[in-house]
Amino acid sequence: MTLIDLALRNISHSSFRSAVVVICALLVAGFALMTTLIVRGSEESLRLSKQRLGADIVVVPDGTEGQVEGALLTGQPVSVWMPAAVAQQVAAVEGVEIVSPQLFLASMKDASCCSASEMFIVAIEPATDFTIQPWLKSKLGRGLAKGQSIGGDLVFVPEGDKDILLYGYHVTLDGNLEPTGTGIDQTLFITYETAYAIAEASRTGSAMGELKIPANSISAAMVKVKPDYNPRLVAAEIVRQVPGVWPIASP
Repeated sequence: MTLIDLALRNISHSSFRSAVVVICALLVAGFALMTTLIVRGSEESLRLSKQRLGADIVVVPDGTEGQVEGALLTGQPVSVWMPAAVAQQVAAVEGVEIVSPQLFLASMKDASCCSASEMFIVAIEPATDFTIQPWLKSKLGRGLAKGQSIGGDLVFVPEGDKDILLYGYHVTLDGNLEPTGTGIDQTLFITYETAYAIAEASRTGSAMGELKIPANSISAAMVKVKPDYNPRLVAAEIVRQVPGVWPIASP
C-alpha cells in the first residue's frame, strides 16, 4: 500500500475530521487574505490623502499618528497639538524643501451654533501652504479671504442656508475639491485668520461651546521633500533631530 493509499484511507475513515480541517484551513486563508486587502486599502487611501495634500511627510505629535491617519482616511475629527516651533525645526532638516503648519479643528456635535455636526476642519497658513493654494489659484484664481472656505467633495451648505455656521460664525463655501475617496472628501479647509475669528466668535457670541486653539501651537506640519531626496530617509532624520514628533511618510 502506497503512502497516497494510506492518506486516502485515513480521509475516508475520518471524513468529518478531515472536513473540519479543510474548513478551518480555508477560513484561516480567507482571513489572512481579507486582512491583507484591508491593510493595503488603508495604505492606498492614506497615500491618496497625502498625495491630494501634496505632502511627502506629515509631521504630528509623537503618539498621535494613529489618530491623524484615521482623520486623513475617514474625516473623523482629531485634536492634537505640538509647539509651533516644530515647523522651524523640521524646516532645518536636510532634504526638506517646504514646511507648512496646519491646525486641526472640529465643529460641535449636534449644536445649533454649528450647521454641520463634528466636521473635520483644517486651517492652513496661506503664506506657506502648498496643499490647497495651488488648487485655489487654478480653479478660483485667488486665495481664501477671511470667512471663506473650500470643502471636500462631500461638504455642502445645509439646505435653506446661504453658508456654513461654525460656533455662531458664518463661513461661505467657495468651492469643492475633486473626490478622493478619503477623509479629505469630508473636510473643510479655512485659513488661520478665519480659524481665529471663529474661536473669537465662540467666546463672545451665542455659541454653545468654545473653540479652543492653544497659543503658539500647531496640529501638524506638512512637508515637501526636495527633489532626489528619499522621503523615508528624510523622515528618519526628522525623528533623530526633532524631539516629540513623529513623521508619517508616504507608504
